[in-house]
Amino acid sequence: SLTYLVTGHLLPNNGVMIAVGDGRSGLVEMRFLHIDDGTDNNRFLLGGDASPVRPRFLVSLGGATQADIQPAGGVDDFSDLVQKKLAGIYGNSNDFELLSSGVSRGTDTSGSNPAVTTIRIGDTPTAAGFGVHVRDVCIFAGRMTVADVATIMNAL
Repeated sequence: SLTYLVTGHLLPNNGVMIAVGDGRSGLVEMRFLHIDDGTDNNRFLLGGDASPVRPRFLVSLGGATQADIQPAGGVDDFSDLVQKKLAGIYGNSNDFELLSSGVSRGTDTSGSNPAVTTIRIGDTPTAAGFGVHVRDVCIFAGRMTVADVATIMNAL
């Protein structure tokens, strides 16, 4: 895992986070990319969760879930050692979207953005490891269209 403290490089109100890594079907949860304030209370989380493991974009503010986007089970589930390309797009409050392999897997328009200061690759503030191999990470300050994000994802 890798942790990087951010000072003014991220605009928490608009952005895109992309992670490419190997999927694991036997894990309960996977954390590819976690952008937070040093806690699990205020965060953007990109990874996999549930059983079967499927893509997930989770946003929390003050410990309350603001957005939790996952496709239905059986749609785009993780497979062992198969590369997965995930992206979380967030605009101003009430504007969240999850992409997997360049395809939109869901949106949420009900939450607010947290203030964040720390980028974590492969872990969270309270747990490390999660058995994932993250190959590429891209973080962009500023909202992009789904088409632009898909183009970047397909180039990775």
